[in-house]
Amino acid sequence: SVGWNERKEIVEGLVLMRRGENPSVVLEGIHQQVENLNRTILPEGMKLEVFQDRSTLVDQSLGTVHENLLHGFVLVVGIVWLFLRSVTGSLAVAIIIPLSLLAAFFGLHAMGLPANLISMGAIDFGILVDGAVVLIENVLHAVRQQRPSTRRDTLQVIIRASLEVVRPAFFAMLIIIAALVPVFTLESVEGRIFRPLALTYTYALVGALIFTLTIVPALCAFLFKANVKLADEPAWMERMKTRYQSLLSRVVNRGALTMAVAVLLLAVSALAATRIGTE
Repeated sequence: SVGWNERKEIVEGLVLMRRGENPSVVLEGIHQQVENLNRTILPEGMKLEVFQDRSTLVDQSLGTVHENLLHGFVLVVGIVWLFLRSVTGSLAVAIIIPLSLLAAFFGLHAMGLPANLISMGAIDFGILVDGAVVLIENVLHAVRQQRPSTRRDTLQVIIRASLEVVRPAFFAMLIIIAALVPVFTLESVEGRIFRPLALTYTYALVGALIFTLTIVPALCAFLFKANVKLADEPAWMERMKTRYQSLLSRVVNRGALTMAVAVLLLAVSALAATRIGTE
């Protein structure tokens, strides 16, 4: 026979997962209790067999997160190198990704939230490295144009180029974070599903901003030596810049028309979204 204390322990170990519990921790406890039942409590010849184990789903979800993060990292680094044509600059940008994820992990841990497929699987690395790419591109452009000959001149060029983009990078990140504010107002099931994603993005963006304004300039100062030789930008990149500058000047000169077209597109998108929601 099984005593009351043993029965209570078994029930507590096999209880269904409650809201707010970590599935990995609960499943580990269930596995331990099932093993304990089979080894010490059940009579000889009797054994509990697992019919459905949620650990498989958890492992698959974690595998998906790891795969998405790895592929996203490689893709972002490759594209950054393609446009910057600098291994040093690409590495300085790439370091923002793990540091930003580390900031997100710390933030989630402080709030007692686990990292899962919903909170981590949909992170866009392009948003995280946006400020770092702008800063590195401006530094590379300044170094190519001014060609500093001494270590001191190189540091001054890096400092000036970094300070030029601090304000735009800060407000760009701030706008993205502000766009996540409506997600925090969601309630019920929608809030429980999407709020962790918004929190993860916020922590990661704040971390990316801090590291972009501190770590990236420091890496540039450390890695770029005096008389550094940087590869010239390819011809197709110069052609793209020329066309972009021409298009941008036309758009700026027709500011009223551009704003009208943008409001119209936003209104059409809002009406389409409303129609889909009602259907």
